Amino acid sequence: MKFRAAIALMLLAAAAGCAGRQNAQRRAGKEIEVSVFLGGYGLDFFKDVAHTYEETHPGVKVNLWGDPRNVEKLRPRFLAGDPPDAFWAWMPIWRLADGGALHPLDKELDTPAYGQPLTWRQTFPPGPLSTTLVQGKTYFVPTDLSVFLIWYNVRMFKEHGWRVPRTWPEFESLCEKIKRAGIAPIAFQGRYPGYATAVLLNLFQRRAGERPLFALINSERGAWLHPDLEQSARTLREMMVKGYFQQGCMGMTHTEAQMEFVNGCAAMVTCGTWLKAEMANATPKGFEMSCFNYPAIPGGKGDASVAGISLGYWCVPSKAANVRGGADFVKWLTSLDNANKFCREKNTLFAIRGADRYVAKELAPAVQILKQASYTWSPMMNNWYPELSERLGDGLASLMTGNITPQEFCRRIEQTCGRIRRDARTPKYRVEAPREALQ
Repeated sequence: MKFRAAIALMLLAAAAGCAGRQNAQRRAGKEIEVSVFLGGYGLDFFKDVAHTYEETHPGVKVNLWGDPRNVEKLRPRFLAGDPPDAFWAWMPIWRLADGGALHPLDKELDTPAYGQPLTWRQTFPPGPLSTTLVQGKTYFVPTDLSVFLIWYNVRMFKEHGWRVPRTWPEFESLCEKIKRAGIAPIAFQGRYPGYATAVLLNLFQRRAGERPLFALINSERGAWLHPDLEQSARTLREMMVKGYFQQGCMGMTHTEAQMEFVNGCAAMVTCGTWLKAEMANATPKGFEMSCFNYPAIPGGKGDASVAGISLGYWCVPSKAANVRGGADFVKWLTSLDNANKFCREKNTLFAIRGADRYVAKELAPAVQILKQASYTWSPMMNNWYPELSERLGDGLASLMTGNITPQEFCRRIEQTCGRIRRDARTPKYRVEAPREALQ
């Protein structure tokens, strides 16, 4: 036992010594440590970016590592004051920023971008960048971008002569035609009812307009009691009652529901633009999908060009050994060349202006939707407040299965927001509506 303990101490000492030498290299600006969440995008793109950074920055080594559970490895390092120099992970980054754990990037954002005659800040669309503000400072930058859309089976639509709807009554008429053809209109990821958030909020935006939408995102008092939100919740419930969602959908995971779509058992599915990449290995040969934005609601106050989006973010810890190097690596990663490469290789979109040169044809409609949108919005409250996100998912499940009424759904979420507003221990966040949204 003493021998084993001695060996263990020797190994710990060696590891500490190795970490110390690495941190010395980082503090000297000769090494940059980068952590990546290892998920659907893999590591190959990020390794290529690290390699090209090393080629264009002689004398600098990028130590990039990925792990599907990198959050678990990052937490103790933040607590120990030894985080990596840059990271991408599903962490409560707004809380980290509020607690001083992240480096504000505003000075770096006003420096020249890589490969373009612009500042780094100017390469981002204003909508996605506005989601990064905490107390008026930019603590992270948006990268991978997804648009909430309705996907449809192109061949099926052609065979039956169905047309992409422009208004909500046209959409409901389309669903009835699909039902009469013996096909489920919409596949739905019911085991994860949070997917319905995009449907609900798109309906609400189309009905109520911009100010009520951003009041809701910011959890302002009474926002969840808006009559147009109750009506939107009623529409969502009616979609289930009328049989627009596939039978048994509430028991399906996201991949199971999306398999129903790509296998032709459902004509449409509500999902983000990550759908093509997520289902790439399961999509039958010859299957063709395309997408359209949520239709306009006649008499509604909202701009029907508007698009809802979700974003991934890269951050630089304030206590990193090489803050300057971490920020510069993130700037390199988000260059237009790398953004286009990411879109081409990963079949997705990127939050950099012009990063749509090589998108797959299935994503071309999404690119046009973004270009035509007067502004974009994102359901940031799900990122800011875990309690609200969980309550919203549970509430949507109860609403869609008829266990609670639309009025009760709105009341429950408003009560949750009230608890958050009253809790002095919970930091409060908000995102300002773009000027275009308030004109």
